[in-house]
Amino acid sequence: MQYSVLSTGTMLPCLFLRWSLLLTTTGFIAMGAETLVQGKIGQDITLPCHYSVLKHGVTTMCWGRGSCPSSLCFDPIIWTDTSQEIVPKSSRYHLMGDIRHGDVSLTILNVTAKDAGEYCCRVEIPGWFNDLKIHVRTVIEKGSSGPTSLMVPGKSFCYLKQEVSLF
Repeated sequence: MQYSVLSTGTMLPCLFLRWSLLLTTTGFIAMGAETLVQGKIGQDITLPCHYSVLKHGVTTMCWGRGSCPSSLCFDPIIWTDTSQEIVPKSSRYHLMGDIRHGDVSLTILNVTAKDAGEYCCRVEIPGWFNDLKIHVRTVIEKGSSGPTSLMVPGKSFCYLKQEVSLF
């Protein structure tokens, strides 16, 4: 068995490389988790996003269109600050949950086909690379029936579907 000895000159670049790989791979893992929300044109849909106020306090957050960038929100559609002031880009966007308890789920009123796609909920957590990032994809179908919610325990998906009984 052969051992190699790292000098201080080679150890620091090695540690930096390991740290960079850790950040990169954990970023890819976090970006891979996605919640799916389905709705029909004309319905209201809610995109889930929650965080621990007990652990982090009430903090700044935003919802944006597209994937989560390295900081802030891309194309922000609604945001709030520590004073819980909510600033929407449109009157169709609402945070109807209890912000004081960490429910910053986004409700979109009267969805259209243009509302389909990727969304990012970003909650600012103090420290480097600590922000909570929730990725949500919406699928909007034609129809006007009201949604029902189906939550599957242990799964990270939330499907909104309408079931019609003829009898």
